[in-house]
Amino acid sequence: NFDDDNQPLVYGRPIPWTSYTTILIDDTPFVFGGPSKKTTKRTKTSLKFGTFIEQGVTQNTLQSLTQYDAIEARQILRFHRNPNSRAKDTILIEYLLKNTDTIPHKIGTRIMLDTKLGQNDGAPFRIGNDAITSEKVISQENFYDYWQTFDNLSSPNIIAQGTLQIPQAELPNEIRLVNWGTLSDNPWDFKIEEGRSFIREGEFEKDTALALYWHPITLQPNETRHIQTLYGLANLSLSPGELSIGLTAPNERYISNKKSFLIMAYILNSGGLDAHNTQVTFHLPKGFQMIEGKKTTEIGLLKAGKTYQLPIRVKLVHAKAGKKKIRIEVSSQSLDPNTIDRNITLLSPPLLHIHTNAPKTKIIDTNPYIEVSATLTNKTHLKIDDITTDITLPSSLELPVFETKTKPLQTLYPNQSKKLTWLIKTPQESLHTATISFTTSSSATRDQIKKTTLSIQPNNSKLQLHHSFISKEKTPYFFTELSLENPQDYQHKRTLITYNPQHIQYVRTSIMHPFNKDNENTLSLLKTDNQFILTQLKIQEKTHTKTPILQLHFKALTKTPSLPKIDIPN
Repeated sequence: NFDDDNQPLVYGRPIPWTSYTTILIDDTPFVFGGPSKKTTKRTKTSLKFGTFIEQGVTQNTLQSLTQYDAIEARQILRFHRNPNSRAKDTILIEYLLKNTDTIPHKIGTRIMLDTKLGQNDGAPFRIGNDAITSEKVISQENFYDYWQTFDNLSSPNIIAQGTLQIPQAELPNEIRLVNWGTLSDNPWDFKIEEGRSFIREGEFEKDTALALYWHPITLQPNETRHIQTLYGLANLSLSPGELSIGLTAPNERYISNKKSFLIMAYILNSGGLDAHNTQVTFHLPKGFQMIEGKKTTEIGLLKAGKTYQLPIRVKLVHAKAGKKKIRIEVSSQSLDPNTIDRNITLLSPPLLHIHTNAPKTKIIDTNPYIEVSATLTNKTHLKIDDITTDITLPSSLELPVFETKTKPLQTLYPNQSKKLTWLIKTPQESLHTATISFTTSSSATRDQIKKTTLSIQPNNSKLQLHHSFISKEKTPYFFTELSLENPQDYQHKRTLITYNPQHIQYVRTSIMHPFNKDNENTLSLLKTDNQFILTQLKIQEKTHTKTPILQLHFKALTKTPSLPKIDIPN
């Protein structure tokens, strides 16, 4: 509804050099990216930069990588659907900070935005009930879902919005609203002066900017910290009048979404006279429950030219799918009343397509583990957030200590698939059929349960030795053959064949046909003074006959020598 096409949201188009991000490494601030002459020239502080490594551009994404000795910082900028408008009018700003060192490091992040709404470089920040026009620090416990910035409701140039509540993302610890000069000159910390003007030192016009802080945390070697925030256009419905109204709320909502959401109302006295006994009333459709705020708020006196901000929180309770209408009525004794409606579409719960994969049969052998998986596919036209999948096992199966019962997915975009895998420990004895269940849920979907059945069967495979020896008088040479009876995916980590070197003398070894290059069978053989050690023995064949593995050739040194013996340690 506004003439905002091709208008900037930050200063400095086409090169927004005044907005920069700080990476704090062990209490030393570094500016993201390589050295910048403009930033260095402007600031009163000696800035430290990293080594710019690479940059890649696709249709919707820009990625940049900077190195700070052993710390790797990757910036990802991409278009994102606005949670309120469902249009891709917002940028997702991401940083992946990885410690590639062998020792821990403390890593923090500050994202500084030099906001500019078209030609307006001094619009107030609007958070909850407050229109902030001077320096202020907002801590995490006082956050709202989003912050907005615009000048006035009667003729807004641009209305911008920053989103703080991103599913499964790490919230900033604080927001500092300061004039740009102070933030630019101090890449991390500075003295906060609540109420100080947004007019920077030596200037006469307001220059608003804000910084989002993620305080330092310790990253262990190879650990990564993921930072995200959203900045773009706001989706605000307007109703001009003597009492102008602005209203913002989500355009769509799944009826199964259990989380509350924010509705923001703005009331501007644009009638030229003070409004006495001003009153605001919310009319919510059936299934909408107000959990913060009041249905009717008595503002009282609203002076000419002033704006009143009114946030409420709502959640859906037994709501039905369809298009619903939110209405706000504003009245006063001295100015004409006004009304605004905004539609919100309630959607039936989306269905995730779940495909499970597990072997139908587990043969009991020396490897107690099997891999099972659940592949989740989003076949809807909307992204699905906050997905978790739980695995439930019968008492005969268990998860190893390194495995987790619940596996999360932050977001699944339309037509996107993700595979989740688990290792399961199976019994080494007892035969039975086991049922494995996968339960998938999200903030928008109903719980879905998929089951798969696993049959645990004995391994009838057996290693045996067969000797060709008859007597030394006929021939002193003979062989001992190792074979496997009834092979069924046989695996064994260690097998010993021992012999007495005073009775027989080793000649050579013949490896049999299962170990040619065209299959997945494996065998490793090591000879010592009086034994052969077989490791990594794996045979994929499934037959009911004998499969020869190898022949060990010997020469008898006595008339009645002791023959080789097989030993399979536990």
